[in-house]
Amino acid sequence: MTTVHWIVAAVYPLALVWAVVSDVRHLIIPNWTCIAIAAAFLPAALFQGLDYADIAWHYGAGMALILAGMILFARHLIGGGDLKLLAAAGVWIGWSGLLPYLFLVTLGGGALAMVILTARKFKRKIPLISSLWWMNEDAARTHPVPYGVAIGVAAIIMFSKNPALPPSWTTVLGALPLP
Repeated sequence: MTTVHWIVAAVYPLALVWAVVSDVRHLIIPNWTCIAIAAAFLPAALFQGLDYADIAWHYGAGMALILAGMILFARHLIGGGDLKLLAAAGVWIGWSGLLPYLFLVTLGGGALAMVILTARKFKRKIPLISSLWWMNEDAARTHPVPYGVAIGVAAIIMFSKNPALPPSWTTVLGALPLP
């Protein structure tokens, strides 16, 4: 069962990385990444021995983020993919890590916006920046910043505090100086 637990737990960081890369390249976070992240929590939590009430509380944190995110989405402050990714990662993070997670998302989003604004000024000098279609002036007026990057990075930073991880992972990751 340990191998299966490792595989299921690995879905979380791997799908997060895929979502971040997709958001940077296309400004799209695939639905399957969010579904995989949220769905993988259940078997990982069961393998770790979490009781059903704890699991329900974790999914409740994800639902709370969906509801709050819907308000932000309706006001055009967050994209639909960002909303789904925020909630899916919130399932793994749970209520106890929700405030530090949202704080990291906020800091990361602000830093990301500043980096993108600066990079747009130098896009002619750096070919990699020019290759991203959403970095040109016309797209900058109509397309948002890929906040999936901030969401994914914050979720990966919070990864070591996850109660559904295999015990050997928490030993190694717990030694890292993270929030």
